[in-house]
Amino acid sequence: MPEGERLHEAIAEANRGGAGASRKRAGIVWDGTTLVALLLGAGARRESRVIAHGGGQPLLSAAQGKLLRITHDHSLVDEQMRLGTMTQEEADRSPFAA
Repeated sequence: MPEGERLHEAIAEANRGGAGASRKRAGIVWDGTTLVALLLGAGARRESRVIAHGGGQPLLSAAQGKLLRITHDHSLVDEQMRLGTMTQEEADRSPFAA
């Protein structure tokens, strides 16, 4: 099975195990969690990389003393910031921030 498919299956299995867990924020019940994964290839496919992410945390890379954002959050607040309808200050105060 290709590495990407193995990672996909592992995520699906973890999701099935966590189904039903919920939390309440700002009067709204939220189901879900955050996942950030990087699968590095092994053996003959050593150069391959597979990234998977979901939820409110991005994948970051540290290089030359700086953090580079590789992915974006899957959140309402992050989407609004990307669209320009919310400022960083508003995002920091939002009850929906990750």
